[in-house]
Amino acid sequence: MYIKYLYSLLLFCSPVLLFAQQAEEERKHIGRAKIGMSENELLKVAGDPERKERFKTIKMGLSDTTCYWLYQNEITVILRNHNIEKIERDRNGLLLKIQEWADPKNKDGIKLIYGK
Repeated sequence: MYIKYLYSLLLFCSPVLLFAQQAEEERKHIGRAKIGMSENELLKVAGDPERKERFKTIKMGLSDTTCYWLYQNEITVILRNHNIEKIERDRNGLLLKIQEWADPKNKDGIKLIYGK
């Protein structure tokens, strides 16, 4: 008798729990990210990135580093000093710019830092 109630309860609750988890995941979307948000705020609204690039950039003469996080395989969030500086939707254009920065004498005065 109690087993029937238990099964009924599980049958009723499991879709509710699945919907709650799905709703939480649906709420996390890169479209909710805004320029100026902190890294922690970005993680709350958009979730973890698909990839964090293995390099950072730094402008010559400055000490603030810039990180690049990739969302949806096409949107790059550019974080300077742990805040969103720019959301770049043209991934190919950004990659071409980064290739230019690989030259130590690039016109933008930006240095690539490889590693962590």
